[in-house]
Amino acid sequence: MNKFITSLFLIGLFYTNVQAQEIDFQSLLQKHYNAEMEALVVDTEVWRVDSTYCWTNDALAGEEVPTVRSYNLEFSEYSGQILQEERQQYIDGAWINSLRTEYIYDDNDYKQETIDEGWLPQESAWEFTNKNIFNFNASANDFNDITNQNWENEAWNNRSQTINTFHPIHFKATQSDNYLWEDNTWVLDNRFYFSININTLLTQGVLFQKRNEMGVLTNLSRTFNYHDEMGNDTLTTYELNNGGWYFTSRIQKEFENGKDVLRTEQSYSVIDMAWTNTIQTQTDYTPSGKQELITVSSWNVQENAFVPSYRTSYSYDAADNLTEFTTDLFQDGTWVYNGRCQIFWSEYEVEVDPGGGTATTDVILQDCKIANPLEAGSSFSCSDWDIDGIGTVEIYDLSGRMLALQTVSNQNDIEVKSGLNTGFYTLVLRDARGLVWRKRVVVQ
Repeated sequence: MNKFITSLFLIGLFYTNVQAQEIDFQSLLQKHYNAEMEALVVDTEVWRVDSTYCWTNDALAGEEVPTVRSYNLEFSEYSGQILQEERQQYIDGAWINSLRTEYIYDDNDYKQETIDEGWLPQESAWEFTNKNIFNFNASANDFNDITNQNWENEAWNNRSQTINTFHPIHFKATQSDNYLWEDNTWVLDNRFYFSININTLLTQGVLFQKRNEMGVLTNLSRTFNYHDEMGNDTLTTYELNNGGWYFTSRIQKEFENGKDVLRTEQSYSVIDMAWTNTIQTQTDYTPSGKQELITVSSWNVQENAFVPSYRTSYSYDAADNLTEFTTDLFQDGTWVYNGRCQIFWSEYEVEVDPGGGTATTDVILQDCKIANPLEAGSSFSCSDWDIDGIGTVEIYDLSGRMLALQTVSNQNDIEVKSGLNTGFYTLVLRDARGLVWRKRVVVQ
């Protein structure tokens, strides 16, 4: 069965004022069926919502303050194929919608379009803002062209376009032309030429050209990438000035086990005719190869050394899924906590029954509509949960320890006394058939 390729507009998915997150499975699965245009057998799907909550440290108040949160909707069984993203900002004590992006795929599961929407607070509605249309090249595993459009006067209007040219044998990009839509026609604005090492298939050089006032493409800058025998890279950039090429900047990368562990950026002083350090980035990895700690330092001329500026540390669960990243600032010789983001998930098991080829679907396990985040020590109710007979509600901490167990029926809404401290928990609902609905909730 093809993956979900139709568009997704999740009406009422998120609300402000920390309201409940709702997913209309019935509508989504109906669209899924209509998009497939085939009579499905009974099929179980798993939907996944990956959520990210971010806080910043308010030094004056001495507490954390929510800043942004985002959601990705995807199929668990198709890792990496995101269907929809949504972002909200925390303003004056309420979550306010900000941006939403929808992903559309073709019959071969290649990305075909992305559609951005912005939130209009006064109208309490989403409005189109931007669209990207992709033409994928399967042989090159890249895009032949990308067209960007903006929404204006109730219509999509061309804005820019990128067209790539690939080598006929190794299918690496050798040229990238960028156009602007002017006077109802595409006008070439700039171009990149890529020089590829035929043995390593690594990019060795890039020449950048830009349209001048006369409308003619002229050389502007070029970059050379030198790969030494130790596997390290040095990217040197030149700019054209008065007919000659002059150094401007360079980046030196050191690798260990194929990983970029140290990156040093430098600028070139024409007056001193020497390279000067600017920024250095050091990356540490977990035994499994995941980023564990990134430390960024700036060059201090007085001390003639790199001085730490900020760092980001990453945490993962047993399955190597990212669960949290924290940022610290280096101030007065010590690290000061600045903010963090936590990533958690909710998975939903649903069953599709087209009923012998009819375009009807039956969502066996419905969504539980609760506020998320929850206030510490508060209670919450789970409404519109269509369970079959007697069910149970279970609450677990992140270590998997059960904190609460309650028997419920489908006669009434579920009232659960949380009594939970600040943190993340997993809410599990089971009905008499053993079907499971689970949601990761945050208490703050």
